Amino acid sequence: MRAGAERRSGMSWSPVCCFETLPQEKVIRVQLTFSRSKEKIHIADDMKKQAKLVIDTNILVAATRNRHGPSFALMQTIRLKQVSMCCSPALFLEYEDVLKRPDQLAASRLLGSDIDAILNELAGIIEPVTTHYQWRPQLRDPSDEMVLEAAANAQARAIVTYNLRDFGPAKHFGIAVLNPEQSFQQFHLSAQRSIKP
Repeated sequence: MRAGAERRSGMSWSPVCCFETLPQEKVIRVQLTFSRSKEKIHIADDMKKQAKLVIDTNILVAATRNRHGPSFALMQTIRLKQVSMCCSPALFLEYEDVLKRPDQLAASRLLGSDIDAILNELAGIIEPVTTHYQWRPQLRDPSDEMVLEAAANAQARAIVTYNLRDFGPAKHFGIAVLNPEQSFQQFHLSAQRSIKP
């Protein structure tokens, strides 16, 4: 794992995620709570604990590009420790590689230093995963293998991705494959957005 990823950046988690680095952007504050409806008041014991999720790189890409979308809201749940994000060193390095590509920086309107800040803060809250076992090949795309391996070794509840079809074999490991919207439903989370003028 990169040297900067092994330490906290020293920045505190404010109510606004570090993804919002552009002053001209309107600030979205996302507060997440477990649903307390009468039908779901009897949450199972394992649901009371933080659910372990492995986040595919395309979710981080979407979160940096759209601060109003479900991917950004999901990253807020992680920031607020409503769910736990598990990540292996190989997957973390992929985050860095993809988020720092010139086309991605242009699309997200972020600088390389902004990406460093995001990754450093994520490194301070993720649950690190050591890959003890590999089951390759399981997936059509070799680059997706590290996502599945991180989830299997972490005993994660779900992989969150926009490429649901790519992770069909995850079910053999008892791992759900969800998009961000489905993850809110699965783990009884709700997002409330308020825009600061």
